[in-house]
Amino acid sequence: MKSYPKITDINKCEDEPIHLIPNVQQFGCLLVLDYKDTIIQCSNNTIDILNIASQELLGTKIDKHISLDLKNTSGNNPIITTCNTIPILINVHEYESYVILDIEQLSDTDWDQFQFQQYMINSLNNLSNCNNLTDLSNNITQTTKDLFDYDRVMLYKFDEHWNGQIIAETKEEHLTSWLGINYPATDIPANARQLFLKQGVRVISNVEETNAALTPTVNCVTNSLTDISKSHFRAASPFHIEYLKNMKVSATLTCAIVNDDKLWGLIACHNYSAKSLSFQKRQACLLYSKMISNQISIKQSNFYLQKINNHSTVRLKLVENMSEKWDLIKGLTQHNVTGLNLLESDSFIIAYNDTIYNLGNTLEQTILKKLIKELEQLTKQSDYFISNNISEDINWLKTYSKDISGVMYFRISKKSNESVLWIRKEKIDTKIWGGNLDKINIEKETNSRLSPRKSFEKWSQYVKHTAIKWEAHEVSAAKALVNDIKNIIVTKFSEVNKLNKQLRNLNQELESFSYSVSHDLRGPLRGIDGFANILKEDYFDVLDDFGKESVETIINSAEKMNSLMDDILSYSGLSKVDKIDDYHNLNNIISDVLKDNDLLKNNPKTNIIINPNLPEIFGDKMMIYQLISNLITNAFKYSSKVDNPKIEIDYYNDGEKNIYFVKDNGIGFKPEYSKKIFGVFMRLTNKDYSGTGVGLAIAQRIVYRHSGDIWAESQLNKGAKFNFYFGQNEKRIKG
Repeated sequence: MKSYPKITDINKCEDEPIHLIPNVQQFGCLLVLDYKDTIIQCSNNTIDILNIASQELLGTKIDKHISLDLKNTSGNNPIITTCNTIPILINVHEYESYVILDIEQLSDTDWDQFQFQQYMINSLNNLSNCNNLTDLSNNITQTTKDLFDYDRVMLYKFDEHWNGQIIAETKEEHLTSWLGINYPATDIPANARQLFLKQGVRVISNVEETNAALTPTVNCVTNSLTDISKSHFRAASPFHIEYLKNMKVSATLTCAIVNDDKLWGLIACHNYSAKSLSFQKRQACLLYSKMISNQISIKQSNFYLQKINNHSTVRLKLVENMSEKWDLIKGLTQHNVTGLNLLESDSFIIAYNDTIYNLGNTLEQTILKKLIKELEQLTKQSDYFISNNISEDINWLKTYSKDISGVMYFRISKKSNESVLWIRKEKIDTKIWGGNLDKINIEKETNSRLSPRKSFEKWSQYVKHTAIKWEAHEVSAAKALVNDIKNIIVTKFSEVNKLNKQLRNLNQELESFSYSVSHDLRGPLRGIDGFANILKEDYFDVLDDFGKESVETIINSAEKMNSLMDDILSYSGLSKVDKIDDYHNLNNIISDVLKDNDLLKNNPKTNIIINPNLPEIFGDKMMIYQLISNLITNAFKYSSKVDNPKIEIDYYNDGEKNIYFVKDNGIGFKPEYSKKIFGVFMRLTNKDYSGTGVGLAIAQRIVYRHSGDIWAESQLNKGAKFNFYFGQNEKRIKG
């Protein structure tokens, strides 16, 4: 391509090669070098930035004008140097056959580094403390406006079709609010989204300013237009500039929000007068957007984890109900927990054995039979169908959309009439768009040129025949239950032990999920911890007391989160570890636990009594060590604040097996919690005692892996006694 194409149809904007625009903005200049360091192209504004005309630069070596060693230059780090005594900053972008230099004059007059670092610390702390995505979104726009001082700051979130909605906004008081407004995918076409994802931060400093053209237009090395997608100064598409002018916007700052390597949304900043940002502020914006991406990822992970755990609890109860007497219908419809409880829906229907059972909003049998028959035709290849606007596929349902708008349908057997459905009622909504959708694509002007729309007045779209969208976690939960139902149908007349095996597989799925989530959360957590430690190492001495305390709070919180994830990984990983069973000296293991954890040194007032002749125990040594460690450290911890703390480790024989116990005289707990205390994250104490609430769950899991049992005896403020035995002890009993 030797000339930039003239796009005359806004519908073709996605095909515009905006990475090849041969122009740059005026707040910097651009040089293109071949790999012999000869300048082969430059923008025609070099006289304003370097005080050297472009004609004097072309065809010369770069080191004639600027002291620069490109061979020893990292592309990730800017270069600060001078040209004609002018302080300049250079960013180097390497391509396969040429190098681009972004050059701008260095100015830090608007940059208070100390104040900014303090503000970043506070911002990170505030982001971490947000309870949900709504609070986080509002915090993001307010903080961005405070940091970069644009007239309007919006958080723009994409949907699955790349339409966008403004979900948070902070603005000057005199401006009309755009909060909640939706914009079509054509406003930010695919080519622009790809560059946002690649570049991260994009500044347009002045829409009224004439861009600086590249001279010559064609790259003599590639014999085509130069790819300047990496350049900070790349000019914008003429269509986009016209779009901004129509909105009366003079300057913009756009930051990409990335989640799972996908463009989640944008921080869109508008200014109604010309405005540029220094390189330092653009880099700060890039850092801030990455912090935001991490926080969004964490908030969404926590939300989905909670939802998935809730679904899993209901699923397991439904499987238990269905398995009680191998009665599929009774198990799904006649207990306290039913198929209607799995998802937020208005109706749950199961068609089985030529009968249709309906829970929730009762629908006519004739309508349901007709609906199921049509859904069977739609699912000949996939076995399921999901829609939040079923009347788009089954037109006659528009008459019944008040009760039937969203449908999730699954076949449960090869029989044509056996299936399950969840149904949602119509949710009539008014969707606000930025411009009339009927005229949103193009306008015909007097010169017959097709251009971006000029109307951005709020336009209301009345949405009907549509239900609340089915979320991904809901679809996954429904698919999982359907698989359970299919398994129960197949094994309906099998022995109970086969069902127990199935339930164990379900538990393994939950363990794998917990393991995976805990592992994947380490990435964002490392980012938070890493940036906080950088702030501590490089800027701690210039922070005030509040700033130092904030940094320490972030680091301590990250350490606590790490401990929690270690415990979750340990709990989830127990079932994956191969056991190596043998007889072990329990006294030696106890001695190792006390020594490794410095328990006697750290608790000199505690009197510990250990039977010196504890019987050997048969099992996996590492698991036994972890079990004993969890029980003993708990005993030390919860007896540490009483007068004369005392711990006893002993055993007794009930005539069949050896039962070991760890007893303390600490704070104890109410007897009704004796079983609940072994649940994951179950803690009965306040913050005076550290811990994650996973230790006893791990202890129970270890005992169960050894075919044994563990139980607790306690009274509030009268100490606690934890008893356990291993089934393998029956092989050889000493005592």
